[in-house]
Amino acid sequence: MDTTKMTTVRKCVRPLSVQGDFESRKLWQNVTNALKSNDIDTATQHKRFVSTMYLGFSTFVIIKKYWYVLPCQINITGPP
Repeated sequence: MDTTKMTTVRKCVRPLSVQGDFESRKLWQNVTNALKSNDIDTATQHKRFVSTMYLGFSTFVIIKKYWYVLPCQINITGPP
């Protein structure tokens, strides 16, 4: 398969201004910008923050047959 001859289809993505705080493009925006400017250290810091956010959201407790995210597990202050 020759991918250079294939047509490309642009993704249909909502603008960052209307995305929620925890949508993928908005979460990874700082990592992407740091990589574009070749700032690997900053990209790594932001990537660690995003990874921590994902781990926090994957921690759930079942109470009264509902799923709840533990608020103490979520750090929304940003990377150091």
